[in-house]
Amino acid sequence: MAVNYTVSTFTGELDGAGTNANVFITIHGETGKTGEIPLGNREDNFEPGKHDVFSFAEKNVHKVKKITIRHDNSGEHSGWFLKKVTIEHGDSNKKWLCPCNKWLSTTEGDGKIERTLDCDEV
Repeated sequence: MAVNYTVSTFTGELDGAGTNANVFITIHGETGKTGEIPLGNREDNFEPGKHDVFSFAEKNVHKVKKITIRHDNSGEHSGWFLKKVTIEHGDSNKKWLCPCNKWLSTTEGDGKIERTLDCDEV
């Protein structure tokens, strides 16, 4: 059965922190994982210092344990500094925090464009 999720991404304020690449998330929970979900690709998403919110219905994984978030390295400015992600479970009104504070970039940090982040209920 599908439930509503609200995912919020928080981009860092560093120079070049924003991305024009396509961003995807998979939510891992105590009863499985969702499919890979594309997060909206408007031109003003994922800009430095910006908080973006995405809502969608997807498989209920119950308690969120971790997420996998990545981008496809497309576009002229594909590197992204992700501060954190929050996830809200619409049916239970529970919320999880998934800190990152790392680059998803082939040219910054450790060169990885995919991260698996642990999440804690808040």
